[in-house]
Amino acid sequence: DGKAMCPGDTAGQARIVLERIMAALSELGAGAEHVVETIIYLVDMETWQEVGQVHGEYFSKARPANTIVQVGPLIVPGLLVEISVRAVLDA
Repeated sequence: DGKAMCPGDTAGQARIVLERIMAALSELGAGAEHVVETIIYLVDMETWQEVGQVHGEYFSKARPANTIVQVGPLIVPGLLVEISVRAVLDA
């Protein structure tokens, strides 16, 4: 419905984002092991540890390069985290 899920819960939002990323990777025949870089955009840098813990649940073995950046408000009101990943697949 265009509203942020898990209002006020940065870790909950991060988990939803990462679940969707993993689903998209799976559709390509890939997984966390193919991810070489993640960039996490946070509205509040004070939440980096809880988001980092969620990130670690998905990338405990893969250990991609990771950058965390604090940003201003995101496009959807209530959205607290945005995550992008770069994955490398064999041709």
